[in-house]
Amino acid sequence: MINCLSVSFAFDEHVVFTDVNLSVAKSEFVYIVGETGCGKTTLLRLFYMDLLPTTGTVKVDTFSSAMLKKRKLHILRRKLGIIFQDFKLLDDRSAFDNITFTLQAVGNSSREMKMRATQALTQVGLIHRKNSMPGEMSGGEQQRLAIARAIAKDPVAIIADEPTGNLDPATSAEIVTILKKINLSGTTVIVATHNYEIIRRFPARTILIRNYKCEELDPKSL
Repeated sequence: MINCLSVSFAFDEHVVFTDVNLSVAKSEFVYIVGETGCGKTTLLRLFYMDLLPTTGTVKVDTFSSAMLKKRKLHILRRKLGIIFQDFKLLDDRSAFDNITFTLQAVGNSSREMKMRATQALTQVGLIHRKNSMPGEMSGGEQQRLAIARAIAKDPVAIIADEPTGNLDPATSAEIVTILKKINLSGTTVIVATHNYEIIRRFPARTILIRNYKCEELDPKSL
């Protein structure tokens, strides 16, 4: 599904990764952990090719960073559901319209958009809030809306950056439970997090970023 082959990356002269080799299989659930500033968000951006490696190659599904054409980047993004740390919701649109706006951008029909938006909101338990504006919703509800927007595209992979970052423990558990259910349907899920309690409660393959590298970490050691 996702492969990093001898990947190095630097912002100007600031090295973030050196010679990273990493694979995420189809339908896998993976946590990315590490200290603040270690490069968790950067690694996710490499996965959805918002950034390209300084050296090496990132492969996602049938796409390769070595042969990526910018005019085809939107095709890759259609295959991925990206959940941003700051949600990136549209404050002037309802929960329902936040989802249909994204679906319209990828060419869905009006009927298809309404069906997908309804299904996604139902799946995350927000159908009763479909007409609410993001500013009227709690942090947990906004995070669930961000997840609904991501899964409405029926992506092959969900990439989530700190999805429980500003949430209380109970709400965090709800969010990860939703992501786990999505994963059980066959969707690859990658979660960058600093919430080790969540990993202890919902263990899965865990990758630690340390000393510019990625290494496997036993969740039981947390």
